[in-house]
Amino acid sequence: MPERSALSPAGGAPARWIGAGLTLEERPAQGAVSLRLQGEPERRLAAAVLGLDLSGAPQTAVRRDDRAALRLGPDEWLVLCRRTEESRLGEELRRSLDGYSGAAASIGNGTSVIEASGPQARRFLAKGTSIDLHPGVFAIGRCAVTGFGKIRVTLWRVEADRYALLIGRSFARSVWDWAVDVSREWAANGGRSPRP
Repeated sequence: MPERSALSPAGGAPARWIGAGLTLEERPAQGAVSLRLQGEPERRLAAAVLGLDLSGAPQTAVRRDDRAALRLGPDEWLVLCRRTEESRLGEELRRSLDGYSGAAASIGNGTSVIEASGPQARRFLAKGTSIDLHPGVFAIGRCAVTGFGKIRVTLWRVEADRYALLIGRSFARSVWDWAVDVSREWAANGGRSPRP
């Protein structure tokens, strides 16, 4: 069964907007696990479950296949996976951390993802965040928690011209409306499907 859109009132097809050099797409099938790890033993245990190296610096991400771990702070990670494996992965992490002070919570149902891609993606994002998005500063694999207006967003540079915005589901419509509104300058050659 396909995932329901957080942006469509009837839960229809994922939202998509295409302009000149910029594409915005909702990715509704994203699973997510919030992970807190206090020390090195916990990081090793969680890394073994995830198959990912969790030793990178804060504000960096590691990715393999359909799984990624975004290190948001010294003891905080956001693990992204397929929605179908989220429950199992969250349970395995909780089991492996039993007896330690780490914690794992499945949060995919409360998380929405909007991807911005294309050669204008960085200019588009610069309209909403104060983070320096220059490639020498915010390189591929960097991530940060920032605000778009008054909405908390986790921003991840997935590839050279592809960024993911991870948002609380209840704020997804507000971020989408903002995104479509500030994208008008690239709509001259299309701007298809501004609203789902």
